[in-house]
Amino acid sequence: MNKNINAELYPRKLSEEEINDPYLVIRQFFDYTSLPDIRENLWEWLKITVSGTFNTELFKKYQRYDMIYFYEHIEKLIEAAHLIHLQEKAKSKKTK
Repeated sequence: MNKNINAELYPRKLSEEEINDPYLVIRQFFDYTSLPDIRENLWEWLKITVSGTFNTELFKKYQRYDMIYFYEHIEKLIEAAHLIHLQEKAKSKKTK
């Protein structure tokens, strides 16, 4: 098996504590932001990406930092979801 593929599957952004308890990342994410804010941020990303109209005049510096911070949270959330998926997959194999 290719070692690079294995490295790609290993979480890069999660702390050891978060790797041991990926549900912690989910709790942190929803403590950080609300569902309506998540929807709004994702919608803004989509509009900017599809239309190609990122306007630095409309987005203040702190808003751009917020979007980067939001992205980092999303990345950790995806890594945590991946770990949970692997754990559930391993559990289901044991019960078969």
